[in-house]
Amino acid sequence: MSENTFKKEVVHAALESFTNWGNSGVQYVAKAYGDRAAVEYLRECGYALVRPVVENAGKEGEKVIDGLEMFHRLMGSQVKVEEDEESKRLVVVNCASGDRMKRQGLITQRRKDNTPYYCYHCTLWWEEMLKEAGFNFAFHYSEDGPCIYEYKKR
Repeated sequence: MSENTFKKEVVHAALESFTNWGNSGVQYVAKAYGDRAAVEYLRECGYALVRPVVENAGKEGEKVIDGLEMFHRLMGSQVKVEEDEESKRLVVVNCASGDRMKRQGLITQRRKDNTPYYCYHCTLWWEEMLKEAGFNFAFHYSEDGPCIYEYKKR
């Protein structure tokens, strides 16, 4: 095994463990304390994880999409980037965290709208919290199809 292959496998395993940890934490909070506490837990985690992204991107939404693309590719997600005059979109066809955990039966707690608590972090962090920071972002969750991060240029 080459050194680069080993490094990729170690990074991939670490990211997979990190997402499993996040899923376990939010599901525990949801089960023990309810929806409101789970959403607040995700928001608090988001402050630690989203703030550096926002600070490094400045006000350039394309950089946020580029960072999300890099992260998803490192995890092993199948993604594609689409761009036109109106927006730049990251289309996640097979998410290496949420979709993988669904297939493995690790998603056990869902919100009233049936969104897995783990998957809800994408809406909260990459839409709501980015809007709070002045970005024009949308996140489109899909249970069965691709999820889409969208930076609206106008």
